[in-house]
Amino acid sequence: MRRIKLKTLAAALITTFLLGSNVVMADMIKPIGVGVCYCPGDSMYFSSETYIVHDDDPNHNCMSFPEGEYFLGDEFGWDDTHNQWYLSIDGDYRFLLGYGTVTGQEHPVGIRCTSGIGTESSPYTFELIYAEELAVQHGTVYYIGESFTLNSDVWFYVDDYSGSVLSYATKQIQSGDYILGDAYWSDRWNQWYIYLTYLSVGGGRQVCYGAGYATADEEPVALMVTGGLGFTSDTALTLELVTPMYRLYNPNSGEHFYTSDPAERSNLISVGWNDEGIGWYAPSHSNTPVYRLYNPNAGEHHYTTDVAERENLISLGWNDEGIGWYSDDYERVPLYRQYNPNEFANNHNYTTSLAENDWLVSLGWRAEGTGWYGVGCQF
Repeated sequence: MRRIKLKTLAAALITTFLLGSNVVMADMIKPIGVGVCYCPGDSMYFSSETYIVHDDDPNHNCMSFPEGEYFLGDEFGWDDTHNQWYLSIDGDYRFLLGYGTVTGQEHPVGIRCTSGIGTESSPYTFELIYAEELAVQHGTVYYIGESFTLNSDVWFYVDDYSGSVLSYATKQIQSGDYILGDAYWSDRWNQWYIYLTYLSVGGGRQVCYGAGYATADEEPVALMVTGGLGFTSDTALTLELVTPMYRLYNPNSGEHFYTSDPAERSNLISVGWNDEGIGWYAPSHSNTPVYRLYNPNAGEHHYTTDVAERENLISLGWNDEGIGWYSDDYERVPLYRQYNPNEFANNHNYTTSLAENDWLVSLGWRAEGTGWYGVGCQF
């Protein structure tokens, strides 16, 4: 295949429900046809020379493509000139969509083939799919041990177990009430297992699986929906095991503090820190740890992915507090880093908000680029 999709799941899912594995999964190659849905990153296959319309206006130009497989761009882009959304095809052509019918504020999540047979006289046409059409919204987070309700049937990727083999597959979960919980680690398969309990009438307990980056000492916390549509097997939703990162503020020292530990968060709130909620979601594990350090003289924390910066601070007397969390290797949600040159201590801030970054810079803080990355939707 020319390309693989960002179905990179960081870990634990459900035999009949959720997927999570940070092994990059190759996409199913989807032959084109009326009713077939595609997400950014999918591969579209033409079995012969095929004509497609650039957008949903049949009076506009169509383009001919030779037989073969074509990779759709990783994300939608907005074209100001034509006032419409586009996807690239193989990085060379802009596949324009929705001419005159959408705005740049209405972000699509996929496309659906609506008509045509692929000839010059009857080219394929497409329509945009928006989040409100999905049974499960991108960015939805499911917490281990909590219940949830699905109002319609949904397809998910799962890390499936059959006999002595683990394989990636899709499963359909029926509408109804569910609860996630009772995770346990399998040394044999080097992964977490989670039980999914179907609470509706006639339901029972079902085992759930999840392979990938998670390790035995990183018990599952939550799963985020990061891609897919969920309509059918070949548009199945993808999920990743994530860790909520709590953000707190000390009104006395001016320090922002970040932790994944609910007990540490609760303790700081009890002694007067302001709870600012969840700052972002981190992957449960990755190849890029974020190191946490503490200055016992100034009473401040610092966070960095830079080993050299970490070692330099340790040499200057900072306490090494180990790995605080992990950065997303796929760099989807940047955490912007700012520095206040007017303060001796507690002079760094990290945020996913570009508006907050720009506001602090306008007050005299220095923008220091990206500190690390969190997990988020693929668009």
